[in-house]
Amino acid sequence: MKKRLIILAILSISVSAFAMKEEAPVQKLNETTITTPERFGTKIRNVAKNIQIVTKKDMEEKGAKNLFEALRGVPGVVLRRDGGGHIDLRGSGENDKRNMIFLIDGIPYSGLSIFDINSISMEEIERIEIIQSGSAVLYGDGTIGGVVNLVTKPITTEKYSNSIGMEYGSWETAKLNVNVGTKLTDNLAVSASYSGEQTEEYRDRSIDFKDKKDRRESIWLKSKYNLKDGEIELKYNHLKNNDYVTGLLSEKEFKESPKKAGTTNALLKAKSDLLNLSFNKKLNNKFEVFLQGGYYTDETKYYEIGPGYKDYDKEGNVSYFIRPQIKYYYMKDSYIILGGDTKKETATNKLFPNSPKTIRKKESIYLLNSNKIGKIEITEGYRMEKVDLQGRKKSKNFKEDAIEIGLNYLYSDTGNLYFNYTKGFRVPTLGEMNSWVGDMKSHKNHTFELGLRDVYENTSINTSIFTLYSKDEIFYDSIVANPTPKNPNRKGANRNFESEVRRIGGQVALEHSIGKLSLREKISYIVPKIMGGYYKGKDFPGVPKLTATLGLTYNFENGLKLNIDGYYQGKTYAGTDFLNKYGKHNSYTVVDANISYNFENGLELYGGVKNLFDKTYATAFFPRATGELRYDPDNGRSFYTGFKYTF
Repeated sequence: MKKRLIILAILSISVSAFAMKEEAPVQKLNETTITTPERFGTKIRNVAKNIQIVTKKDMEEKGAKNLFEALRGVPGVVLRRDGGGHIDLRGSGENDKRNMIFLIDGIPYSGLSIFDINSISMEEIERIEIIQSGSAVLYGDGTIGGVVNLVTKPITTEKYSNSIGMEYGSWETAKLNVNVGTKLTDNLAVSASYSGEQTEEYRDRSIDFKDKKDRRESIWLKSKYNLKDGEIELKYNHLKNNDYVTGLLSEKEFKESPKKAGTTNALLKAKSDLLNLSFNKKLNNKFEVFLQGGYYTDETKYYEIGPGYKDYDKEGNVSYFIRPQIKYYYMKDSYIILGGDTKKETATNKLFPNSPKTIRKKESIYLLNSNKIGKIEITEGYRMEKVDLQGRKKSKNFKEDAIEIGLNYLYSDTGNLYFNYTKGFRVPTLGEMNSWVGDMKSHKNHTFELGLRDVYENTSINTSIFTLYSKDEIFYDSIVANPTPKNPNRKGANRNFESEVRRIGGQVALEHSIGKLSLREKISYIVPKIMGGYYKGKDFPGVPKLTATLGLTYNFENGLKLNIDGYYQGKTYAGTDFLNKYGKHNSYTVVDANISYNFENGLELYGGVKNLFDKTYATAFFPRATGELRYDPDNGRSFYTGFKYTF
């Protein structure tokens, strides 16, 4: 009944908004340029893929405090706070982090690195580009669900660009953001920013960590030099985090006292350094070149305290990435891109520096072609990739390929109808490889998608339907036998599904502009089904069939703005419950609201409330061998207020 009411509400609002006379324009799709599909910059309507954009304006209006909140409500995206934040694209369940690639300005940071997506300051994020089940040719291994590209704030083009902001909220949360930028010459601009945060968070601390606060610090240094028909950019980031985490709760504890600390508690101390260099140059009317490189290093210390034990671990990761591309226009609006990339990641156990290192290397070459014939655009792409895994106990080499075929019909000045086929893949991670049963194969995915984007009077439309077929999907099977000499009865290991996993679904995103009022309705529906083998006919666990969002923003005449968003997520089977043994649980609706006031002198005051009705819910829960479900509670109601001054 609740699902029907939600769908009915969305349809009613949509019909009403369509019926209203246009009073204010919505953003035209052909004005939006994105960088994820090919790095040279592409108009969104010229891409035959499912693309969602979260702009700076979107993030500010919803009062997003971190990347997790910024992505909330995007159709086809499910978020879990388990372990710092998981992004699930297209129903990957507990393999969400492994089945997608997270990018910062086009540089991939999935793999060995322990990267907390919420450690990045929202002040540094200009927009987020989400391509679901796409970009396998450009990014290769890991793009089963798609890619999320975080595009950082551009370097100033003005003589001076400075800002300062402070915020205070529930759980003794305090934030400080400072940004300075200047244009040194006509061609050279530089900027620097600092972001700091401390909080006790929603859940209680154990007695070992009582009154301790999480602390996050981030420093960005950027420079940009303009060339004739090109540019060079250099970006550096330093992150330092202290995170206190607590364990899961029983169902009774979750319902009665969701703030309670779990029996297992830990302190995670991490620091990282990131360096990105890019060169982009238009050589003539036929050729463009793009060269990008990145270097990343981190160190993580982990202290865990549980019933009757203490544990300590320390490890470090180093990775580098290089990608050259050349673009050749062989006809007007028709071009070919030849590129390649190489990446090497090395992990070291710093408690035992003489122990074998863990190494992951990949090398690839790819070709993308785009041809325009009248109103029809045809794209084809092919990638060959070699991945070498060198673990402490095992090693494995993979040779894979990826394919993309797109057909895009530009039927009007604002709209396009597209079809896309993508063959993607991912190989096992080193962690999965060290606990494996059976033959080890790569996970291959075939996606067929039909979509439409347009602007009709006061409404923007972004919708698609899709079918995904996964072959040899990699998963953790908690009941498979995995004996060892010391533990002959041990169960649980990674393996490939012996049959296909099918995901069928659709999604719709509508936005209406009616005078000073903006309305948003977004809905996503997916059916993930295991087609054969031991789990034949079962739903893939951890994936809600229905998610929906309703939101509104009202701009008053005097600079005052009000925003309300409601998020619904349907019931799911628990994390690794592939037998669907424990039933579906944990549907929820959460409402956020905020208000802001902008002065003409560059000062903004704002405040808001998250989880307005103090809903008790969890974005992640798991079954234990005893049959008991364990929950990771999400945040209860919280308040915040702050200011930002730009000068």
